[in-house]
Amino acid sequence: PLILSTAGPDFAEAIWPLRLLIWVAPLVFLNAQLRFAFTALDAQRDYWRIICGVVVVKLAAELLLIPLWGLYGACVGQVFGEMALLVAGLAVLAILGVTGPGWLQVARVIPASAAMLVVLIPVMGPHATLLSMIAFGLLSLMVYFAVCIMCNACPWSDVIQIWNVANRRKLLRRRAASDLSQGQAAPEFGAEAQC
Repeated sequence: PLILSTAGPDFAEAIWPLRLLIWVAPLVFLNAQLRFAFTALDAQRDYWRIICGVVVVKLAAELLLIPLWGLYGACVGQVFGEMALLVAGLAVLAILGVTGPGWLQVARVIPASAAMLVVLIPVMGPHATLLSMIAFGLLSLMVYFAVCIMCNACPWSDVIQIWNVANRRKLLRRRAASDLSQGQAAPEFGAEAQC
């Protein structure tokens, strides 16, 4: 529905390739964190070895899949390449002694994802308009975060900390305005206040 409502029926052929490529988005997000992790571990050489190996594997996959499946082969090759980078990166991080959260902790987002899907079902058909997709999309995000908090996928303490960081500048400005109104010298807004 998103392609049809934004680009029109002339672009209907793009729906299936985009359905394949949407799986690249979460993988790219996860893979972007690998660079930071390897940099923090002073293991950039390991990271670049992984990148070079994955480029070779992805190129081989694309050379095999594109002649067989054309555009769809290119999409599958892209997903495969990102997945290969993630698996190789996590494997090397495990060798370096770095582990992520436990699977049970990660699984806590499953109910939130299911709730998000339920909210989005009304706009999954061809009758959906762009405005209804935006409205239901925003509603699904609110439901997702609420269920994440209820399932402790995002602990309440983290929510409070994010809220405080987001409002820190506002609080500092109010405090400075209050101090000025009481005749006190305004505090300096240095680098630590910018955080």
